[in-house]
Amino acid sequence: MNLVKKATQKVGEGVGVYAKTEESEEFKQQEKYFNANSKATESVVKELTPDSASGASAFLNNKMGRESLQKTAETKRGENFISLGSEMKAASHESVYAEAIINLGESLRQIGEVHQTHDAVIIDSAVGPLRLFNENVLRDIHRLEKNYRDKRLEYDSALRSHKSKGDSKTQAMLDTKTRLYEDARQQYLDKVAVLPAEEASQVGYLAAFCQAQSEYYKSIASMYSDAGEKLDRIKASAPSYAVTKTSTTVTRSAPGLPPSVPPAVPAAPVSVQRIRGLYKFDAGNGGELSFNVGEVMVIRKRVNDDWYEAESNGAVGLVPVNYVEII
Repeated sequence: MNLVKKATQKVGEGVGVYAKTEESEEFKQQEKYFNANSKATESVVKELTPDSASGASAFLNNKMGRESLQKTAETKRGENFISLGSEMKAASHESVYAEAIINLGESLRQIGEVHQTHDAVIIDSAVGPLRLFNENVLRDIHRLEKNYRDKRLEYDSALRSHKSKGDSKTQAMLDTKTRLYEDARQQYLDKVAVLPAEEASQVGYLAAFCQAQSEYYKSIASMYSDAGEKLDRIKASAPSYAVTKTSTTVTRSAPGLPPSVPPAVPAAPVSVQRIRGLYKFDAGNGGELSFNVGEVMVIRKRVNDDWYEAESNGAVGLVPVNYVEII
């Protein structure tokens, strides 16, 4: 019967037929604060939860550890690189590119392990405590809020019934519902009132997240730096291949090409530089390197004033200087 009366009261209030007990502005303000805190906490937990923990059943059961986390993007990428490099190495034992891919894959896999450990720290020190706060403290207040609203509907229904009939039975019912409503309201208010005192803990969890992030990014910055140095050493060990240019045939409306056969002068080494194609160039023979407008290449050396030896997508050949720009 109570359910029917509450439903009737709620529908009647919605259409403006039945009166509703109005709360004070102070009460309404406390409700707004609680609802805003609850919404913010739930969103923060969702936003700060690492991708490796999203959807993990152990996380939902408060038993999250590193072994429960999914592989990070770096781990997956590293394993893929190691596989690709190994396949290439099997085809060419002397390939420094294969060695570099494998080396980078191993570095990425190590970074992935650090990332996974970091995710576990984030969960233990920030996300987990916030989520428990949301489930224990805030959901308890939501429970009290629901009880308060139910008791308020019952009270208003009893008040409406007593105003209509005015007998001792409805008076007794109104007295009971009034007491229950006031008790529920006070319990709800008391719990909301102590919520601001919990904010220091909530802020502490956010600070723990920032601290963990700071330490993590310092670690991986160092690891990427080490990986880059290893790749530089592999690059330095790469053998140098001489490219002999014999002839060239290019027809286009672009700057005039240099002499078709560059003079045989000693190659001038250059530091690592990149160039971008200003015009499309079609190689006239096997010694030249074709490229498109906007294509980026790496200068291996400068042959003379008119030609570079450059590399693009694993191919090496001669490139006319006046068809490119240094970037």
